[in-house]
Amino acid sequence: MKDFFISRFKVRAKQLAKRMTGFTERWSTSRKKTILVLFTLLFSAMSGYIIWGTLNSTSPNPTGFLIKRPSIPKHIGKAIQPDNQPLISKALYDRIEAVKENDSLMRAYPQLLDSIHAFEQSYELQLKNK
Repeated sequence: MKDFFISRFKVRAKQLAKRMTGFTERWSTSRKKTILVLFTLLFSAMSGYIIWGTLNSTSPNPTGFLIKRPSIPKHIGKAIQPDNQPLISKALYDRIEAVKENDSLMRAYPQLLDSIHAFEQSYELQLKNK
């Protein structure tokens, strides 16, 4: 069924192309260029009008989109943690060590051990840099 519709579409497209070629065959090159420029200007103006109307819209309406300016979060451009606080606290380190002792969890997720080792190395490096 799908092939039938595709073949019908191709036949219709060829018929339309043949008809358009016959219609524009008598036109000169300068006339074709003039029509192309007018077509481009017309649709560029229409697109510009839609974009201008959308950007200047203050309330949502059915004919345009409302574009809101994103607000910048307060934490952008600031340090993640204050200088006097460690990134990894002792309590968090102890919780991760408790997870490491859970054998059933380690058997279910063997890749978790690699992450825990990387976490421990980060914590030890943090202690050395204090």
